[in-house]
Amino acid sequence: MKKKGDCFNIERNIHYLKKRDINIKQKCEWGKEIEYQIGDYLDNKSIEKALNIISNNTCLKFKKSSDKITGRKGLSFEYKDFCASYVGCVFNDKPQQVYLTYKCSSEYGRVLHEVGHALGLVHEHSRSDRDEFVQIHNFWIRSGAENEFAIQNPREHSNLSVTYDYSSIMHYGTTDGTWFEWFPTITAKKYKLFEFMMRQNKNMTFNDFKQINLLHCVKCNWVDMLYKKYEKKYERAKWGKCYFGGYPDYRHKNCKKCICPKGYTGDKCGHVEKSNEKNCNGTFLWAFNHRKWYTVYGIRKCFVLFKSANNQKVKLMIAEAHARNLRPCTEDYAHQVKYLKDKGNTGLLICNNNYDTINVTSEGYTILLYYNGQRPNDYFIAAYQSVSSHLPTAVT
Repeated sequence: MKKKGDCFNIERNIHYLKKRDINIKQKCEWGKEIEYQIGDYLDNKSIEKALNIISNNTCLKFKKSSDKITGRKGLSFEYKDFCASYVGCVFNDKPQQVYLTYKCSSEYGRVLHEVGHALGLVHEHSRSDRDEFVQIHNFWIRSGAENEFAIQNPREHSNLSVTYDYSSIMHYGTTDGTWFEWFPTITAKKYKLFEFMMRQNKNMTFNDFKQINLLHCVKCNWVDMLYKKYEKKYERAKWGKCYFGGYPDYRHKNCKKCICPKGYTGDKCGHVEKSNEKNCNGTFLWAFNHRKWYTVYGIRKCFVLFKSANNQKVKLMIAEAHARNLRPCTEDYAHQVKYLKDKGNTGLLICNNNYDTINVTSEGYTILLYYNGQRPNDYFIAAYQSVSSHLPTAVT
């Protein structure tokens, strides 16, 4: 099957060929090197930039064919008046099309989305667990677009134990697929700020790349389904254990090192990155039952770990914060609060302070703040304390 319309709204018109879970039942395997060809009327530089981004973050490499691809698999980027891609590897004996408008082809983030489909990624809002995170407003979905919001068959698609990510490049925006631009098709259940993270097209997230690597770079025996055979002896698997959402580095001999999410480092991702800037006002802060305050401002980048002193949860009460007020809100200029156990997941991104106090309760016993001050008037002010481990994980 194909999936149409992933250039989102092109002149308020979405065209729909298939659909982030990842397709684990592909008809063929790509292998580590994928041939490709680019047709006329498309932006070659933008397409190749997208392919280079994937190559630099996964085990996959792309090779431009010197002749027309025939009788063998590959990717064929072709001009159409819509954007679409098959999901996963489909043909062994011929190339499969990635259809792009010129506008889509000139925006490398849109190309990343479509190539993500070709590598097996499906839409994030079609995951089997999506109803815990978003509300789908079926009444506002335009005729013919219903399948773009349908939950995928869990027998054919797995999330590979990666948590739901509002910032995934595979996530639609709030009004994509609507029959009238002011009526939302998707809204966030957890907190409205998550809606500002949807539909970003700057880059794949850490977990987007992770899923591609988990599916295609199998030498480390890390795929979720293989974990089951180890049962409680999970840590004794060939590659050991990675912490905080990291995963085995396919580039390392014997897979003994891990690829770590932003903010974490070390062979097993067990350490927080050190802040290079002065005046971060502490980078490791114990949270006790009484409330303390943390303030940082100006041009600097800081990783700050809030950790409960008594193995309870941490509550961060963000009184004020300021960064570039753009939408969608993306990792490159936002402050980020990672409050889930899976620190590979994109945390709550904060780009402005036009809200009342934001209360964040951790899933585990830590919260990691990435303060991303890029201007003199950027700042982050919050109180923190430990709270009962029985409180639900939440952003309110």
